[in-house]
Amino acid sequence: MALIALALVALAVFRLPEALILQIQRDGPFTSAQADWAYRLLAVAAAVQAAFVGFVVLRIEKVKSSIERDPKLAEMSKSQIAASLGRAAAGMAMLTVVYGLSALFIGGQRAGFWLFVAFTSVQLAWHYRQTGTISQWLEFQPEPTPQRIRNVWRREPPDYCPPLARGLTGGDRT
Repeated sequence: MALIALALVALAVFRLPEALILQIQRDGPFTSAQADWAYRLLAVAAAVQAAFVGFVVLRIEKVKSSIERDPKLAEMSKSQIAASLGRAAAGMAMLTVVYGLSALFIGGQRAGFWLFVAFTSVQLAWHYRQTGTISQWLEFQPEPTPQRIRNVWRREPPDYCPPLARGLTGGDRT
């Protein structure tokens, strides 16, 4: 799905009229030098974000520790965890496309946009590989057993009145 979205955005940018690109360059909020620096900053941000997701977030150790710490995640099935990771990875890759569109509309650099398209393609392949590795690891893990979270939410007494409603009902002010 992310690859289809990438292809549609790339096709739309490819089909933008040259007059529009020239108008963006001419009427943009930045000078040419400032737009170049904004482009470089967006490219570095995309690279840092991709490295963080690939080297930190999409790791078996990180998923394992998250499952151990988060009771809601521990109750999810293995397929739900894998699907959640896949959506997160695709979302992070699509953020790179947003960086590319920002660079295009800030400085009117259509050629610079293609760097972000290539970068997103590599990022999607890398994240696909990482989520596949995590999914293979998840297959060898035991299926989670649903556990109720105890002592987090206790049932209120029958005569309980929420603090906000106490002033409205004229009841006890304790």
